[in-house]
Amino acid sequence: MRRDLFIRLLLASATVLVYGQVADFDFTNFDDDSLICNNPNVRGGLTLHGVLWALSTSYFDFWHPLTWWSHMLDCTLFGLDPGSLHLVNLGFHVANTLLLFRVWRQMTGAVWRSALVAALFALHPLHVESVAWLSERKDVLSTFFFMLTLLAYARYAQKQSRVEGRGSRAGSDSLALDPLARRSEAKMARRWTLDYGLALGFFALGLMSKPMLVTLPFVLLLLDYWPLGRMSGVKCQVSGEKKGKPSTLNLQLSTLLLEKLPFFVLAAGSCAITCFGMQGGQHLLSAEQAPWGLRLANVPVSYARYLGRLVWPADLAALYPMPAHWGFWPVGGSVVLLLLITLFVAGRARSAPWLLTGWLMFLGTLVPVIGLVPNGFQSIADRYTYIPSIGLFVAGVWAAAELSVRWKFRALLLPGAAALTLLVCGALTWFQVGYWRNSLTLWSHCVAVTRDNIMARISLGNALQQAGQINEAMDQYREVLRLNPDQEHANLDLGAALAMTGQLHEATNCFIRALRKRPDWSGAHLNLGRTLFELGDYSGALTHYAEAVRLDSNVVVAFTARAGDLSARGKSDEAVRYYLEALRFNPADPVAHCHLGLEWLQRGRIDEAIGQFQEAIRLKPDDAEARDNLARALEMKNAPAGR
Repeated sequence: MRRDLFIRLLLASATVLVYGQVADFDFTNFDDDSLICNNPNVRGGLTLHGVLWALSTSYFDFWHPLTWWSHMLDCTLFGLDPGSLHLVNLGFHVANTLLLFRVWRQMTGAVWRSALVAALFALHPLHVESVAWLSERKDVLSTFFFMLTLLAYARYAQKQSRVEGRGSRAGSDSLALDPLARRSEAKMARRWTLDYGLALGFFALGLMSKPMLVTLPFVLLLLDYWPLGRMSGVKCQVSGEKKGKPSTLNLQLSTLLLEKLPFFVLAAGSCAITCFGMQGGQHLLSAEQAPWGLRLANVPVSYARYLGRLVWPADLAALYPMPAHWGFWPVGGSVVLLLLITLFVAGRARSAPWLLTGWLMFLGTLVPVIGLVPNGFQSIADRYTYIPSIGLFVAGVWAAAELSVRWKFRALLLPGAAALTLLVCGALTWFQVGYWRNSLTLWSHCVAVTRDNIMARISLGNALQQAGQINEAMDQYREVLRLNPDQEHANLDLGAALAMTGQLHEATNCFIRALRKRPDWSGAHLNLGRTLFELGDYSGALTHYAEAVRLDSNVVVAFTARAGDLSARGKSDEAVRYYLEALRFNPADPVAHCHLGLEWLQRGRIDEAIGQFQEAIRLKPDDAEARDNLARALEMKNAPAGR
């Protein structure tokens, strides 16, 4: 117990030491703004409205209400403090590390091997994205329930084995009639049934955190093969520092499949919900954007690239762009590599079952994110290895331990090699974590280590623009347009930057090019309308405003914001036009009524101002600003003449 406690403290301390710097990190523009900062359902904290919204939405293409609830709880406890939110992510990563050690310790009895697997999981640089990226809370949260599912299932399988084993041995024994023995076995049976129910419940919670866990029933079957040894006809022992005994319970594959039926039902339901949610999703690419030939070619290449990055984690980035095509040699070489590894581990299935379990776990758990259903512009993503890498860690650690059995100085060489590996991983992870400090550091590094990364350059431009470095931002947008002159996001963002610097005619051309690529883009219509308004083309501006609102009624809020900017700059007449246009599209906007009332009040049109303030209060009775303004307007109206 003291040894296990020491290992847990060491694992937790090392993880916190490497990742602790996230406490000073900021939000990034890599989905954090859309998912958390600018999402009123999340910003409002854990409320009944938010809970119901999370249950009914597929915002950002996925149904994961538990992840939404965790973000809402963060905002309730800490507000929008990014450092605290980062520490919550880190806490889940520490918990996952400790649970991983507990799970493999439970199933194999191999303490130090399990500790090394957990340490590799904790400190490998490929896992930085899952921990340091706030929007990827679903990774660490779903893995938490993944680990709890494995732990409960292992307890269930081992207790069931003991109960069935006792029953079979006692079949011809006179002690089988002993009431105490029967009660003991019944109590044990209730316990393993409870563990089965817990495993199923944790699996459901995991699916509510991230649907990538749909492959977990297959992982349980692999664990039945090794290390649990429950599969009939398979003669493999639990291998570890203390050799385990083969399971006394050998079940047919059909029995094991029937046992997993509730898990498969939950997985099928999650797949159906996910497919339904992705159909109208904004990140799902069409066959035109990602042809099937490219998707199929990307599958073996992705597996090979993940393998390479697990072994040599260099030049890791937040976004790896999908190329226009993959050549014959990358695809053919990747297929040959995967086939050779599969044939090798299959040939060693009896003598080294950990190889087959680990390899198939790696291949299988990556299937939902391997790119057949393209969600986003990336070819691979570091975050997708968070769970699949465990299989390779297990296979590698057990293989190294078994191969070194006959080494002369094994007691020195093996711990030394493990310590050196972990030190290198920890150092690389420390530096990789630092790139996630803010949007500028994140995308500057991404642009530096990847080629022709259009989306990374656009994101870097957005970060530079947000930081007030307009000229540097425009350089990034222009570089994107050099690579792809029709890139709609770069045209829109360059147009916005040009408009900010007063280059309105050039900005108009950029918005027109963006609309030529995407005619139904409400944001481009809105920006073009603003620019035309600045140029004095009020008719053209209102035409594009109307089209923007027709495509997305939510953009009408931008009218009020724009009017407020104009009012602050002393352009009262233009501000009034914006307020009136906003109210034409949305007469129930209390903010527009209140601010229009202020404009009328400044011009001495008191009765009209009072009417606007009263309408604002009718629409929003608790609007303190409108009530104060109404009181001031009434006082001005009732003031004695000449006062």
